Amino acid sequence: MKLIVLLFGVVLVASVSYAYPVGCEDEPEQPPPAVPLVRATVIAEEVNNLLDVQKANVIDPPKVCPDGQMLDHQGKCRPIMG
Repeated sequence: MKLIVLLFGVVLVASVSYAYPVGCEDEPEQPPPAVPLVRATVIAEEVNNLLDVQKANVIDPPKVCPDGQMLDHQGKCRPIMG
């Protein structure tokens, strides 16, 4: 019985403490700060750059060696021994 009363008291205190407002409810909320026009134009340019198709390959195309040669681990054509 004492345990039930103790648990009820803890639940009651917890519910009352969560009911109190954290800040002053009468104050109006601050509007978000305005984004400067310079930052907005920079963001628009970055978005346009992201949407553009890449114009150059980052990876080199595969290299083809002439007959009798083979690509080595350094990417150079070497004569085939054998």
